[in-house]
Amino acid sequence: MVPRMMTPVAGTMIRDWCVAKGVSVHLAARVTSIRRAGGAGDALVARLDSGEELETDAIIVAAGVRPNVECLEGSGITCATGVVVDATLQSSVPGVFAAGDVAEALNFSTGKHGINAIQPSAVEQARQAALQHGRPAHRLARQPDAQRTRHDRARLVVVRAVVGRARRRARRAGRCAGLPLSLLQFAGDVLIGATSIGLTEHVGVLRGLIEGRVRLGPWKDRLLREPLRITEAYLAGAQAAA
Repeated sequence: MVPRMMTPVAGTMIRDWCVAKGVSVHLAARVTSIRRAGGAGDALVARLDSGEELETDAIIVAAGVRPNVECLEGSGITCATGVVVDATLQSSVPGVFAAGDVAEALNFSTGKHGINAIQPSAVEQARQAALQHGRPAHRLARQPDAQRTRHDRARLVVVRAVVGRARRRARRAGRCAGLPLSLLQFAGDVLIGATSIGLTEHVGVLRGLIEGRVRLGPWKDRLLREPLRITEAYLAGAQAAA
């Protein structure tokens, strides 16, 4: 489940949680047709490409979004998929800023432009763009484009934070037998990603370690064995940096 946001381990745990709550989950399935069930009520029947039919009261279509930049043609604002912005979230036209789903911002890990269309990034980008208004352009102290997302489903809190393509170089540690789960990803001794299911206490610490690129040294091997000791690792890294 949610393969664009979660690792296979985390996605499987979320699926199992949903099933335990009585939710039927169909993966890798496409809806080929929708029809009225007939009879009393407004029930709908969705037919899957497997041939199975599901009767339901409502159908939600989540097809994703694409930035509407056609209105900017001839404006002088450089666009690719979205509005291309620099490290201050300013477009190619001075004084014009973009934030949120339309902004193609610099990824602070890869240095390449991309759209990170999730709500936490949109909020942070909007705040940072507003801070630029009316003052000389300056580089942001922290790039607001590490991929972060948070879900709260059936009282199961899921938090995901990861730095761009550095995921490919990751080593993982986690407690996977059951909830809670803390899955950490490393490049060398630097934390580059984390997935937390059923835990909320360490979210700020995880974000600080990832975006601060804190070198954990011997704490990396400890976290591979005991990933829930993340706060101790953060304090040790902060003290070393000081």
